[in-house]
Order: sequence, then C-alpha cells, then structure tokens
Amino acid sequence: MTIDRNFMQTMGLHVIRAGLVLNLGWQGLGKFTAAEATAIEPLISGSPFMSWTLRLFDLRTVSSGIGVIELLTTIALIVGIWSRPANDIAVAAASLTFLGTFSFLFTSIDYDWGLLPPSGFLLKDLVLLGASLALLRTARSAVRPDPNRETVASG
Repeated sequence: MTIDRNFMQTMGLHVIRAGLVLNLGWQGLGKFTAAEATAIEPLISGSPFMSWTLRLFDLRTVSSGIGVIELLTTIALIVGIWSRPANDIAVAAASLTFLGTFSFLFTSIDYDWGLLPPSGFLLKDLVLLGASLALLRTARSAVRPDPNRETVASG
C-alpha cells in the first residue's frame, strides 16, 4: 500500500483548519459569558498590549469584543477554504490572536522562572500560532498534485 504525501499533507491541513475553527469558535462564544470575562481579567489587566482596553471599556465589553474578533476569524477560516484572501486575513488574525494570548505567559502571570508555569495552558497557543502559520505557508505555496510525487510504502 502506498500513501500519497500530497493527500496526507492536504488532510493534515484540513485537520489543522478544523482544530483552529473549533478552538477559536468555542473560545469566541465563551467570551460572551460573565465567567469567561472574569477569568480573563487578570490576563488582560496585566498585559501591556491589552490593559489599555479596560481603561476605555468595561470588562464585559472588552471580553465580548475579543469574542467578536475570534468569531469573525472563525468565519474567515471557514471561508478561507475557498477564498485565498479570506484565508490570508483569517491566518493573520489567528496568528495575532495566538501571539497575543501566548504573550500573557510572560506579561500577566507572576511565577518563579525556575519552576513550571502555573498557567501552562497558555503554552498551547504556541502550537496554535504554528498551526495558523502553516495554513498561510500552504496557501502561498498551493499544494498541487505532482505527477512525479513521492510516495511512502507502508505495510
């Protein structure tokens, strides 16, 4: 049995896109709840990139605004399956989102650098950032079937 590398790469990218859609969609919907707004307050207030938003708006408005951005990014990721411009916008927005949330690990959490971070859940955003960038690279290089494709034998 042979496995077509282009097929496997394409399937992998579909899984990446689905994971980003589910993650951003779920997180985006959550931002409209009081519990999530309360949970992200320490992260936002401690971030030099985000704390200014709390001086302009109340916490629920800031949280809802983040939710809107995440949901619009989710929609753009879905539309990006068929539209390269939508994909590029979605990838840029997702990358900025995950870069921003990953930065909370360094700006908003106080811990001893000799120990594991207590909020290691933010480390997942580094993987999600990489996944977002993988979609941009692939859209730019457009994976196309190659008649001389390399196959991997399994069995």
